[in-house]
Parts: sequence; structure tokens; C-alpha cells
Amino acid sequence: MSALLLLMIIGALGIIAGIHKKITVVLPAPGGTYTEGIIGSPRFINPVLARSEVDRDLVRLVYSGLMRREGSELVLDLAETLDISQDGKVYTFTLKDNLFFHDRRSLDATDVLFTIQKIQDVRTESPLFASWRGVDVTLVDNLTIQFTLSESYAGFLENTTVGILPAHIWQDLSYEQFNFSERNLKAIGSGPYTIKSIKRSKSGTPEAIHLQAFRRFALGRPYISTFIVKLYTQNEDMVRAFDKGEIQALHNISPALYQTLSYDKKHTRYTAPLPRVFGMYVNANRQAIFLDTQIMRAFDIALNREAMIQYVFNGFASSTQNPFPVTMLGHIPYDSQGLTKETRIEQASALLDRAGWRINTETGIRQKDGTPLSFSLATSNVPELVAIAEMMQERMSDIGVTMTLQLFEPGNLEQDIIRPRNYEALLFGQFFQHDSDIYAFWHSSFRNDPGLNIGLFADNEADRALTTALRTVDTEARERAYQTFLRRFNERPTALFLYNPHTVSLLTSNIQGVRFEALSTNADRFNNIHEWFIEEQRIWKFLTRYRN
Repeated sequence: MSALLLLMIIGALGIIAGIHKKITVVLPAPGGTYTEGIIGSPRFINPVLARSEVDRDLVRLVYSGLMRREGSELVLDLAETLDISQDGKVYTFTLKDNLFFHDRRSLDATDVLFTIQKIQDVRTESPLFASWRGVDVTLVDNLTIQFTLSESYAGFLENTTVGILPAHIWQDLSYEQFNFSERNLKAIGSGPYTIKSIKRSKSGTPEAIHLQAFRRFALGRPYISTFIVKLYTQNEDMVRAFDKGEIQALHNISPALYQTLSYDKKHTRYTAPLPRVFGMYVNANRQAIFLDTQIMRAFDIALNREAMIQYVFNGFASSTQNPFPVTMLGHIPYDSQGLTKETRIEQASALLDRAGWRINTETGIRQKDGTPLSFSLATSNVPELVAIAEMMQERMSDIGVTMTLQLFEPGNLEQDIIRPRNYEALLFGQFFQHDSDIYAFWHSSFRNDPGLNIGLFADNEADRALTTALRTVDTEARERAYQTFLRRFNERPTALFLYNPHTVSLLTSNIQGVRFEALSTNADRFNNIHEWFIEEQRIWKFLTRYRN
């Protein structure tokens, strides 16, 4: 009888458990500790002065801006509302009520005004100075700040993600004190995490930074209660710490390093496309063959982007044939058309034949009027780019073209090759923060140093289209302008675009809520850090309507 009763109780408990699961839902709960390793030592945990990767990482944790990036979109953070004038020149932000800094002092529009004025003052030497130059800032009232641009600019809102400084802490410092103050490390912001302590070595160098969730963060208290940043000088030391379980994440892993790592179901891999476009940029002033669009099209067909991505990046990149990153307005998805290596060689060779470049049977190299079809390719002496260049060289050889590689250290490539435009062809990458950056990369006014138009493209109609896209905030109008630019560019191309790289991260699987989307910088991985969680709770479904 007792055995039967026990079975009935167990069955009843099972039924209750099943019903409980049906009428409840698992949601994030506050708590837990997350530990991450970062290479470097912070100097400026200050949004006005931050320059290094470690500085920017910590700034993203400690500070909030008027807006915050969420994937490929910008959302309001400290701001409650945003109004943009019809001409796209005046931006009016109204702040949320009851905003606070980590020291419990209130945050209002006077702090926004102070921060931007610090950036705009040349004596501060802020790396953000150029982004805010010429912007008029007006304090309307304690909760309202207004920015007036001399010309409308589609990428302006990106600037408003800058973290806001507490004026009451910084306003009494001279310019010399501002840059060298200990307050640059003992930072106080209004972001998701507040600095509780800094552990230092015997020499005084920071070794670890302990942060705690800020209850009054404008977008809601972060779920993970404690965030520990461990600082390393060598990547090898950080990888060993990850293998030992001393840290819970590795970010921005190179393809070569990724292949050496051992991870299992206890880890989750995250990948996201980076807003970067790598390609071969040509200089027809130094090599006239690039004036021939048939040659450019032949080279474009010959190059097997998918093979490059698999061999060099272990699949962590996207093929592309246009200058827009995959995450941005204007991008057109790549279509390989399923061409085999043999078909690519055949089609490319046919184009070169029609252009009058015939194979010399003795040398195997194409020539025209006694001149061989050859050019040099300059690039940085880093493993990924060298591997890509060698694959390009092999494919050029397959179609009877001689391509000579010129490898340079990154600093020398910039100073001796790129700035003086001392190259025939250049394997290089363009780094974007907003689609409006395309203006600086391809408008004809930027062809000469220090301009960024390394493809030396020049076309009046394309210039007008780029100007239109830069000066309007209307998405459809920008899209049409970019289509015009691409049409003109494809008629006389000065670059062959190859790939958009992806970032790769490994996190322990107990870290949930992570979203890596459209990362412009490493710090962007923390854009939704307040939504990451470790602990969980089960609550009745009807109660979820009362949760924010």
C-alpha cells in the first residue's frame, strides 16, 4: 500500500512540475560574476580622451551617451526624445528625468554641454575633435540640448554615442590637469557599470579592475552583478588564462589563433561581420593597364573570393564586389554565380584575348605590342594579407599575368607607399563607422594625401551622388544616391573588392543574452552588456507583462 502511495505522490509531483513549466517562463535574473581579459593597460577611461582599445572598452562599460548603438541601429540612451529639423541641420535632444552618475549626483544637459565643449576645445587634444568641429551646441534648458550643423550630415548621430562626463568632477581642472588627472582611471560615468576598485602591481600598473552593476543605469540595471577586467600584456598569457578558466571570454580571435584553440560545449562561438572592406586598389597613374576596364573585369572574374575566405579566414569573412560593408546601407550581396576555377580562368582569358593581350608561347605571359601584362601589388606584411596576396598572385599566373609582391611593415606601408600614392596596386582595407564614410573614401577631392581615396577614383556624377548621400538624413534618398555612385564606379572601376572580415569570439556558455551585430570597434561588443545574464529565474507567464 505504501509503495502504491509513493508512486501516486511521484506521479502527482510530475504532473505539477509539468503544469508549472507550462504556466511559467524562464527569464534573466540579477547576479553572477563575469571575468574578461583585455590586452593593455588603461590610461584614459575618459570618453573625451580615450585612444587605445583598452581605454575604449572600459569607457563603453563606464559611460553612457545620448544615444547607444544596438546592432546596426542607433537607439536612445540618456535621451528621452530626439527631434531632427527638416533640413537635417538641427538636432534637439531631451534627456530622461532622474538621470544619475555613479556618485549619485544628477546628470543633466549641462553635463552634455560640458563634455562636448571639452571635445571642441583644441587644447584638450581630444581624438574626437574633428567629429565635433563646427557643431554649435546650445543649452536650451536643464533637460534639453541642441546641436546645429553648418551642413546636414548623415553620420552625425554616431557622434552622439560619446560618453557624458560629470561636469561637477572635471570642471575645476586646468587643461594640463585634465589630461593627467588620476580621475582618468578612477572614472565616474553613468554607464552600465561602476568602478569599485583597481588592483595594481607592485610597480603601480593596473592588473585588474572590479566593476559592479549600476542600479540607476538609464536602460535598466544590468543583470550581471560583478564584472572583472583582467589586464594582460601578452596575448599568449590571456589565452592560457582562458584555457584554465580564469577568464570567460576571448574576443577578436585571429583565424590562425582560432585553429589552435580547444573548446567544447561549455563554450559558445559568436561571429559578426566587421564594417571593413578589403580589396585591391589600383593606381592608373603608375600602371596604365588599369585604365582598361576589360583588364579590370578579367581580374575580377579570375579571383576566387570564396577560396580565399575558406583558406585564409577559416570561413570567417564575407565575399564582396562593392565598396560598402555588408552591414551598411548601399551594400549589394555578393553573387558568385557558382563559377568553378576552370570557368573563371576561361572567362578571364577570353576578356584579355579580346583586349589584345595574347599569350607569349615562350614565356607563358600575355603581352601586347611587345609589352608584358604585369604589375606590382603592395601590402602589409601580416599573415592574412600575405596569404591573400599569394593566392591572387597564383590566380594571375593562371591567366598569364605577372604580379610581383611588395611586402612592407604596416608603418612603412602607410608612410612610404600609401601617403605618396607610391604603388601600382595596393591590397588594403577601408574601415567604416557609418555609411557616410564612403564619401571620404571615394570622392575625388580626397585623392591626394592626406585623403583616403586610395583608388584615386574621380567622376563628377559620382561626386554629386556622394555629396547628396552625405548631406541628407533620408534613407531612401541616400540609397538612390549610392546606386548612382555604384553605377558610375562600375563603369570605370579603380578597385576590386574582395572580402569583409568577421570578428570571432568565444564565451563560456553560461553567459547568455549576448548579441554581436555590426561591430565597428571591439568596444561595440559591450553595446548590450546590460542584457547579458548568468542567473535565471522562473516566473508565471502573466507576470511578464509587468516587467520592462
